[in-house]
Amino acid sequence: MSCPHTHSLAALSSDEIRLVSSIIRHARKRPLFLRNVFNLEPPKREMLPYLDAERAGFPDPAASTPPPRRARAQYDMIEEDGSRSYMESTVDVATGKETETRLLEQHQHTSFTVDEFQEFIDSALASPVFQRVVEELQLPPHWQVYIDPWPFGGSDVEPGNTRRLTQLFFFARGMTKNNDDVNHYPFPLPFCVVMDTATMEVLRVERTATGGHEDLEADFAV
Repeated sequence: MSCPHTHSLAALSSDEIRLVSSIIRHARKRPLFLRNVFNLEPPKREMLPYLDAERAGFPDPAASTPPPRRARAQYDMIEEDGSRSYMESTVDVATGKETETRLLEQHQHTSFTVDEFQEFIDSALASPVFQRVVEELQLPPHWQVYIDPWPFGGSDVEPGNTRRLTQLFFFARGMTKNNDDVNHYPFPLPFCVVMDTATMEVLRVERTATGGHEDLEADFAV
């Protein structure tokens, strides 16, 4: 006997994602930045009896109904002053009801989207400080700067500091053969940029050690 229901472990369909997104937006009634909407798998204690019945071919029709499909939405709620609060919600896909909502603490941070990583890179490239540092390196012709962003938390030195920072590491890659897949990691550049994650402002440019005799201790001023 086949089961007519969408499997509890199946990924959300595009229609389900749109449904969950609209439910969350209607519930919050303010601008949101949706980061992730994904299937929230049922607890094992609920899932195992259904899987056993599935393997047996659903001999009991009453056991053919899978555990409810639930979705988890992770998003920023944008306040009137532009600040953001990170929230998570659980939605019952079948009933369309929001069953759980959680507002995270200020020291708890979200993951980033691919588009946000690109915005970090673009902001660094546009920074006059970054441009000056790259100019001082005097890279050979046909060599490009490649940026690898790494988010990290606030300062461990200042208690209560929840400001989130993003560190961008820089590498050089030779483009003499116009190969976009060339490996850049063998050629790290001796500096990194520290950026305010929320405003994307470049806070400082730090020198990084290379192990060479010309390593300098002073950071670049911003």
